[in-house]
Parts: sequence; C-alpha cells; structure tokens
Amino acid sequence: MLVCHSMTSDQRKCAEDQLIGSREITTRQRNALNSTIEEGDLRSLNSSIARKLVRMIHSENQGTDAGFRKLNTAALLLKYFEKMDRVVQNLTRVVKPAGSAFVVIGDTKTTAGGTEIKISSGRVIEQQFNAAGWSTEHIQPITVTRENVVHSKNTITTNEIYWFKKG
Repeated sequence: MLVCHSMTSDQRKCAEDQLIGSREITTRQRNALNSTIEEGDLRSLNSSIARKLVRMIHSENQGTDAGFRKLNTAALLLKYFEKMDRVVQNLTRVVKPAGSAFVVIGDTKTTAGGTEIKISSGRVIEQQFNAAGWSTEHIQPITVTRENVVHSKNTITTNEIYWFKKG
C-alpha cells in the first residue's frame, strides 16, 4: 500500500532540491552556478561534452528575451551533471572490481538563443564513468514512451541502457 504524507512547502523544497534532475532552483543557486560558468571553472565536470553544453547554453541565452526557465537551463545542467558525477564516484567506491552498473538515460534538447541544442546526457554519463576508470561494455537503445505528455516537444528524445564495467 502506498502511503503519502503531506509535506510543508519547506519540506517539499528540501526534498526536491535533493532530487537529481529537479528543475527547481533558487535565484541564489542559479546566480552562484552562473558565476561558476562565467568564471570558466567547470573542472567539477568530468565530461568535455558537459562543459561544452553548459557553456554554450549559458552563452546563447545571455542578452536574449529568454524566460526564466530558459535562463535556468545552463545552471540546472551544471547542477545535474555535478550530481550525476557524484553518483559515478559513489558507485566507483562501492562496486567491487569487475562489477557492473547499468544506467538508463535519455537525451533531450533545448532551445538557446534561437538555436536547438541536443543535450547528449548519455554521452556525458559515459564520459563520467570512463573518467572514473569504468569501461563501456554495451549501449542498448530502447523505446521512448511519449503518450499523454503535456509538453512532449521538450521530452527525452532517445533512451539507452548503458552497461559499464568497473576496471
């Protein structure tokens, strides 16, 4: 039986902030992350694709009439990719040598500065695993379910299962 407890607004904010991939971000968080992007210090990202995407989206949205969601995109991506890298680091710490990890992830897209940009989340995660000493054993495309999605034009465009083996 599923039991749902009501949460206060503050409790919900705290819970949402802990979710990987949450679209919720405070102005203070966005400003701090944008400062990191503008300073060019993206060493926290163990993926050249992630660094390029974050910089490009941030740059393309500057000085435009983009709404708050679009202006949040680069900071949210930075936050997401940093959290996913922590997942990889935690898996590296707890998985035995020659152990496996499977990740189901999908690519998506955004528009920045009038240009459609593909967000290759799968390739980013692959680079993060590879940087941590894992090998990519296999990538299996799977079907993306898109029915009854309110904003389907903004949804994941591809899904893949990545099989990583710890070196």
